[in-house]
Amino acid sequence: EAWELGAKLIKADKRREAKALYDWFEAQFTKDPRADDSLMRVAALYEGDGDIGKAIKLYQSVHDRHPEGDQVARALWRIAELFELQEDCERAHGVYVYLANSYKDTPQGTKAVPVVARLKAECFD
Repeated sequence: EAWELGAKLIKADKRREAKALYDWFEAQFTKDPRADDSLMRVAALYEGDGDIGKAIKLYQSVHDRHPEGDQVARALWRIAELFELQEDCERAHGVYVYLANSYKDTPQGTKAVPVVARLKAECFD
């Protein structure tokens, strides 16, 4: 099973191979409920490698390619967090606003509401 192999590759610090495997899985099985999970894993691997720009693009791909998937709100939350870490307050704020408005019934959407207020005060006042 691809998932077990991916976990073994990560544990063996074969990150490039793990990324390739999860990329392959998502491309081959786009309708599988784990397709968005694959992109999340690849994004996290890039993030762990320090390639934040690539990670953000992959998290965005979760939203764009799997809008009905169960990982969308988590991906958006991570994008916003990464923008905050990069001190890109405006972009972080924008993602949190989108999350709070469009995914308000998710844990991340709920958590975004006070963050929106905090960033509004920090960034725009």
